[in-house]
Amino acid sequence: MTRSPNRRELLGAGLAASAASLGSWQVTNATDAITDHPFVPEATVRWSTDAGDSATLLGATGGVLTAVTERGVAGISTDGAERWRYEVESRGSQTRPYAVFAAGLALVVDASGLVALDAATGAVRWRFDGSENPAVYGTLSETVLVERDGGIVALSIRDGRERWRFTDAEGFPWTDLVSDGERAYLGTTEGELYALSAADGRVRWRERFQPVKDAGYGSSYPHISTAGATENRVFVWDAARAALHAFDREGTRRWRVSTGEDEAYGLPGTVTDDGAYLNDGSVVRAVSPSDGAERWRFDAGAQLDWRPRRVGDAVYASGQGFVAALAPADGTERWRFATGREAAAYLIGIADGTAVVHSHDDGLYGVNADTGAPKWRFEYPGELTYLPRLDRRTLYLGTVSGTVLAVSPPESTPLYDAYRALSSTAGLAVGGAVGAAVLAGAYRRFGRDDSTPDASMDIGDLEPGERIAETALADVRRARTPADQRVSLHRYGDAVDDDAFADALATWSDLGTSGVLSVRAWGVDPEPWAVTDPVETTLDARAADRSIEWIARAVAAAAEAVHRAHRDGAVHGRLTPESVWIAGDDVLVGDWGLAAGLDGSDRSAPPEDDPAPETVDVYQLGALADRLLADDRGGELTGVASRALAADPAERYDSALAFADALRWAALEG
Repeated sequence: MTRSPNRRELLGAGLAASAASLGSWQVTNATDAITDHPFVPEATVRWSTDAGDSATLLGATGGVLTAVTERGVAGISTDGAERWRYEVESRGSQTRPYAVFAAGLALVVDASGLVALDAATGAVRWRFDGSENPAVYGTLSETVLVERDGGIVALSIRDGRERWRFTDAEGFPWTDLVSDGERAYLGTTEGELYALSAADGRVRWRERFQPVKDAGYGSSYPHISTAGATENRVFVWDAARAALHAFDREGTRRWRVSTGEDEAYGLPGTVTDDGAYLNDGSVVRAVSPSDGAERWRFDAGAQLDWRPRRVGDAVYASGQGFVAALAPADGTERWRFATGREAAAYLIGIADGTAVVHSHDDGLYGVNADTGAPKWRFEYPGELTYLPRLDRRTLYLGTVSGTVLAVSPPESTPLYDAYRALSSTAGLAVGGAVGAAVLAGAYRRFGRDDSTPDASMDIGDLEPGERIAETALADVRRARTPADQRVSLHRYGDAVDDDAFADALATWSDLGTSGVLSVRAWGVDPEPWAVTDPVETTLDARAADRSIEWIARAVAAAAEAVHRAHRDGAVHGRLTPESVWIAGDDVLVGDWGLAAGLDGSDRSAPPEDDPAPETVDVYQLGALADRLLADDRGGELTGVASRALAADPAERYDSALAFADALRWAALEG
């Protein structure tokens, strides 16, 4: 693993860099390489667990990961604890099951057919006894389509009952079925394309592709696979002719585009509503979905190894050691990130403005999605079974050795942020010792050198405004500083004594992690007071007019902030909805360390004697969620809250982060 530099090393690097001429630095967002950023911090392994053998991660529901292993399927909690395991029946040549994740179920295929497991609990919901190792073609209108006797049978996802079957296909259907909601489109190994009714499986129309010399696998007919469907088009890949075809909903062929890539197992590209993006050697081609006309082409200057992907507001092309972000409108290259390795790179996904790049057999990189600048890196601890799974800011990895890991970006990178600031064009222009001073100042700004953020400010310097909230601890008002900056003024009155307040604020103001309400100044004269960044209202007040899902996400955000503070050695002690503040889209936790200012009636405490302070915070998060999510009584969200409040400490979440993950997944399921 590449270690992070200490402060002295970084300051030395800043001095050396500032002494160099500007011409010796190439700071640009057009092309960025990890080798140009020696101080990029490492992502963090939150937990790892042994699944027993080679593990491939599928999906998640209700705070449980589903992983396929050599002998079956396992459910792993988001804190790394195994929740359940299902062993498959081994028969004949069967060596490994596979599964499809849909509608909260893990649909597991083994030698005896198919079994539907509740992904949260592992309970068997239903079974389908079909042919040995039946193919699963996909899901459609609350059904799962499964191979049986060379045809397709549609089973209800809810109970496994047969709804319809289709047995008239010429050849075997491919497993890349696509749908526009009303119809399912599938191609076969004998040159057939079918449009089936999603309701009853009837053939709406069919198209037979003409024979071609040596179409593959000893057949004269091409293998036809479906590549995507939009409201007005279905796209079909003919690998034998290396051509993409577009049909309208009634079966009329509208256009055809040929490429130089005869990928046998599917379209070497991506189809979206705004176009088809094709890999054609070293070139990405964008074609119009309406008529197939070429809109633009981009030459990457190197062989493209993966299919171009449209994610968010960019098209991503990748090859050996690089990923490039292109503008969808005209194909202009916005940036290119180089891993510095001779390994295929691939975009996993985007979360919180970070593009996550996978480098085969190498590691992961977090890249600024707007500029391509590297933000963090993570080297693989072993060989992966498949691509990592990204869920918001957390990556889940399964290895050949059976280890499952949860990896998160570094929580705080003050040294690297400071280094980036100094090594920018503006930072380099400062030069010499002044540049080093800028770097040192940035370190103090991002770090924890100052327990009092602005000792020069006095409560008398502030211009109080209207009241924001009156909580159990403080009267909170809008205010302005002498420099006309908007802030919030918290006046604590007799809620706490001066010594207890000073101890608490020394801790609170020292917390520099995201999700914590920042303290700008504080004092005890004429009464305990604190000035914070501006806030709008409390979570308690905002929750009154928000959805259950919004509330769950807000509580989860607060729990993540608590987790970060725990990692920095701080605890809260009195979490209530009035301790959590809303500022725009941000959820911020305040009132750190002020537990002594409240009597027991306003705080929830675990039933055991003398619990660990971190345990008290997690328990209070559960109480907070239980209170705010009362309208979801009996649902998955309050089930998460109930686990946090379990009488037996062993049954609770062992961290605020595990609680946050479970709450977010439950919100998604809801």
